[in-house]
Amino acid sequence: MRSLFSILLCAITVSAGVSQTEYLTVANNDDSLVLAALFNAKVIMNPDDSSLVAIWKPNFAEAQEFNISYDSMCHTVIEEVLDYRSSGKRYSLIVFATYEYVDSTFSTIDCHACAPDISVALFSTINDSAWEFERMKKHLTRFGAWGKFQGADLQKIGDNAYALELTGENGGQGVWEESIILYELDSFGEIFFCKTHEDNSGSGDKNMYDWDKKLRFVPGKNTYNDIILTKKGRGHNPTDNYDSPIVKLTGKNRYKFSEEENKYILVK
Repeated sequence: MRSLFSILLCAITVSAGVSQTEYLTVANNDDSLVLAALFNAKVIMNPDDSSLVAIWKPNFAEAQEFNISYDSMCHTVIEEVLDYRSSGKRYSLIVFATYEYVDSTFSTIDCHACAPDISVALFSTINDSAWEFERMKKHLTRFGAWGKFQGADLQKIGDNAYALELTGENGGQGVWEESIILYELDSFGEIFFCKTHEDNSGSGDKNMYDWDKKLRFVPGKNTYNDIILTKKGRGHNPTDNYDSPIVKLTGKNRYKFSEEENKYILVK
């Protein structure tokens, strides 16, 4: 469920390297200004839930990445607005999802492997009276299942550092999986991925497994905190080696952030 917000946007940089200043008052029920400005879109209302949908024409490259709806256009909505403070400034991270609609009634395609495309934009303010556009990643990833957006949050990964956390779950052929992805907020690079749960309780397989992995952040020597990953349950070891025997899973792994690779790496 996306949070309510009211912001004043300023200094929005448009394409082709041209800058122009626009002052846009955006309230909970007036997200059309954000959607129109960032996606150069026409904005309409979904009559089913009163949410706003940006309809925009993708260029050739975007058409290879984004979900394209029945009308050959992209349809984008705001899913989350995530607020945090860092180094005396307040930030709002807006998470968008682009769905594939199958008809004009806003019915989304709902196949097992179908998922929305995720976009993100970051705004900042010092005095809460004027918000400045910082940066945007128009196509971050495709993430979800059954055509649905599954969830986003902020994860604190340092004294003044946060990451976007996408969480998802999926199942098929009696196997259930849950996972987490972290993105840093400077260039929106993916810095960590982990499957956090898997079980085959619905498969009918006599070799049953059911395990969990939990993340904990602890101080480290790098830009971001280290990750302690604790596993428990029964499963293959490693958990993605399905030819290995099923055993009791215990223990911890430590991951540190690599400045050179811009991601978390396993400490061996």
